[in-house]
Amino acid sequence: MPVARRRPTVSWKIACAFLAAIAACPWLSSCSSGGRGQSEARPTVASLVKTMRADFQHATSLRLSGHMRVQGRQLAVDLKMLRSGDSAGQITLSGASFRIVRVQGKTYVYVNRSFFRYVRSTRSVPATACALICGKYVRLPAGAIPGFSLGSLANMIDKHVSVPQETPLVSVTTFNGQPAYELSHAGQAAFFAKNGHHYLIGYRASKQGVAISFSQWNSVPAISPPPASKIVNIG
Repeated sequence: MPVARRRPTVSWKIACAFLAAIAACPWLSSCSSGGRGQSEARPTVASLVKTMRADFQHATSLRLSGHMRVQGRQLAVDLKMLRSGDSAGQITLSGASFRIVRVQGKTYVYVNRSFFRYVRSTRSVPATACALICGKYVRLPAGAIPGFSLGSLANMIDKHVSVPQETPLVSVTTFNGQPAYELSHAGQAAFFAKNGHHYLIGYRASKQGVAISFSQWNSVPAISPPPASKIVNIG
């Protein structure tokens, strides 16, 4: 089933581009100061950036969810990642959703009927193929999907993010109902947990249609492979 393999590969590459955009966001090199309640002692931009870099390098797990526009199409991702390289989550592209699971170096993609219809509309896939793969996890051959993991995300953050020379005060706000420190500049904003450890919890860029949340720092449970009865091998 070479066509069934190809479409998920394209979608995952787009997802990787989406995730890589986080690491290169320009607000880290030029942040504006906030003016609300400056009598409160707050961390500097430099300390928040240093903490964020260290958090990504040492995190054992993380959940990333959000959406953005890619080449005029809406892409949404909800992905849990472990330091081991295991990951699981949902990807939605142009209204078609599919679930991906990666465990111990093996990658599985769940083919529901919505995703199968999307594949048929974009590639020459016979309708009879649904009887074989719909409602199943298709195990992809090694290398069919470029690797993306918490480790590679941490490396992108480490490569692209540096502490700005200026360290202005930051503003206090909320993000998804959670008290947060906000760094904003030119229509972009990053949010850090205010209470307790200052984890990065969100990033928004309205002009680019980007809204991302980071949660479950170091608390994502172990990821299990799909049941053997639900796996179809291809390739």
